[in-house]
Order: sequence, then C-alpha cells, then structure tokens
Amino acid sequence: MGWQKIEQDMLNVEIISHKMGILGANCYLVMDSLNQVAAVIDPVDKADKIFAQAENLGVTIKMIINTHGHWDHIGANQTLQELCGAPVYMHEAEKQKLQDGTLNGFFERRGNNLFCGYDKIYLKDGDKLTLGSLELQVIHTPGHSPGGLCLLVGNVIFTGDTLFEGSIGRTDFPGGDYDTLIKSIKNKLLPLPDELMILPGHGMDSNLGREKAHNPYLRNL
Repeated sequence: MGWQKIEQDMLNVEIISHKMGILGANCYLVMDSLNQVAAVIDPVDKADKIFAQAENLGVTIKMIINTHGHWDHIGANQTLQELCGAPVYMHEAEKQKLQDGTLNGFFERRGNNLFCGYDKIYLKDGDKLTLGSLELQVIHTPGHSPGGLCLLVGNVIFTGDTLFEGSIGRTDFPGGDYDTLIKSIKNKLLPLPDELMILPGHGMDSNLGREKAHNPYLRNL
C-alpha cells in the first residue's frame, strides 16, 4: 500500500500517510500547498520514498518531527535529514533516545545505531511551530514514553503512540507508565473538541468523540 490521502477540510492543507516498517507505523506528510512547504511526522524508514514523494508534490520538507523516540518512529531521521536538510524536532525528554540505540530499541532490532548526527531542536509542552500558514501546537503526553507528544494542527491531532482507534499506547517499555498515560489523555486530550480528527502512530484514523464513546480505556475518565 502506498501513500493515502487523509480527507480533512483545512484550506490549502494536504495530509498523506504511508504505513511503513515491520510494525506498520504511520508516517505522515503534512503540507501547506499554498506555501509549498511540508513537515514529516515520524519517518519510519524509506527516507528516499518520503523525499521523492515530497518532490513529486512540489513541496519542500522544512521539519522532521518525532512524536517519540522509539525505533519504529525515527528510523529514517538521519537519511531524510541528509536528503532535505530539515532539522529533527522531538520533545526534550526523548533526547537520549536520539543518541542511544540501546534506549530507542534500534540496537537490538537492527544491530547498530545511526542516531547521533542530527541537527536537533528539542520541544516542550505548549511550543508552537510555524509551517507556512500552519501552526503546529505541541502537547506533551507522557506515558507511552517520557517525552511522548501530540501535535495539534487545525482540526487534526497527530497522537503518535498515545491514543489509537479503540486503544492506547503500550506502557511496558522502559520509561512507560500506565497511570501517567491515562492522566495525559484525560487532562490533555479529552478536553479538546469531539470532532477533532485523530491520526495515530499505528492503525486507522478516528475522532475524539468516537473514542470517548467507544474506546474501553476512556469510558470511565
């Protein structure tokens, strides 16, 4: 399966996704078509394919953003940066995962560590990133990982491995904590509008109202 268009109603904005890697993580390309700039969210692998798709669409990649530092979300960081020159953005609590393959899981999965040489910008809760006419609001949602974050862009939120359709992120990895994750979802995500589209790190898209009503982890929050 190739790139899939995400149907949403923001003017001059296009979002496409591609399931990549052995775990089928979602890589997103968010584009301001008016200004012809783009952000890549969670470049899983196949940096050449991501870069080629941006070129085919006539947009310049200005940002590489990681929702967290696990290996299945950062695998193409370095090669993609070499291709496009954009900095890598990640929550400051995840910085060690960019530098240590034993922490991000890459070492045990692939046998080496490629995550040392980035031009890096570390984020914190409440930061706002500008991409052309778009504003990306950083929402820190620890629990799956200490520096897990979500990105609010208009009527869409990229939830990484914090919140999925019908489920939530795992908390059995080092640094994960179930109570912290539930608190993050309850305090940071549930107050947002029900019609907000959820674009997760794995699986299918949803919306917040649907998850409030049907996600078994959220029903009693």
